[in-house]
Amino acid sequence: MIRRINGVYYVEGGNTKIAEGFAHFFKKLGGRILNNTEVKQIFTKEKKAKGVLLQNEEIIEGEKVIVNGDLLSSYERLLPEEERPSYKDRKIASYEPSVSVFVMMVALKGRRKNFVHHQVYFPENYQREFNGIFVHKKFPEDPTIYISNSSYSNDRIAPGDNLFILVNAPAITFITKVESENYKEKIYNKLLAYGVDIRKDKVAEKTITPCDIEAKFFARRGAL
Repeated sequence: MIRRINGVYYVEGGNTKIAEGFAHFFKKLGGRILNNTEVKQIFTKEKKAKGVLLQNEEIIEGEKVIVNGDLLSSYERLLPEEERPSYKDRKIASYEPSVSVFVMMVALKGRRKNFVHHQVYFPENYQREFNGIFVHKKFPEDPTIYISNSSYSNDRIAPGDNLFILVNAPAITFITKVESENYKEKIYNKLLAYGVDIRKDKVAEKTITPCDIEAKFFARRGAL
């Protein structure tokens, strides 16, 4: 079921239900899905992609190969350089990645009246935030903070507020655990300055950095 709330559509159960729906329909049509299976290489014939080689050395042939992933990373990882004359390694390295994100997923005990489904806390100087990200390659000192609380619209999805906290971040290749922890606390402190104290009601949390995004999704430098 999809509900429309103030111009925004929300899928009951969350956006993963959309993926599950596509998978169900695909299987119904006779499709085969291999989960947790990494593609090692795309192989070509007469300058056309004709199949993939999996990490377990299984070969799957096909008339078409569709890559739903980061373009530059996929070219670099999956195609030998001679098979992509328009995207040589040097050209790929020259591209400036887009923005990445720093995410905190926080579960709270109970529900708050001041949290709705979507809320954004803007900094005083929005331009300075992006100068820091793209010019200095640093996490913003005063970031824009977006918070989604889907349990506001669907209280069956979590027993308390389920906060998805997102801030813009530079596309980088490395961040230490200490740096990640320090930035997480900076965001908590920033929210506290806005009058939003969520530390005292926190029961669980998980942090996702640009490096995590790069590792999980093969997104170049964690860029979105």
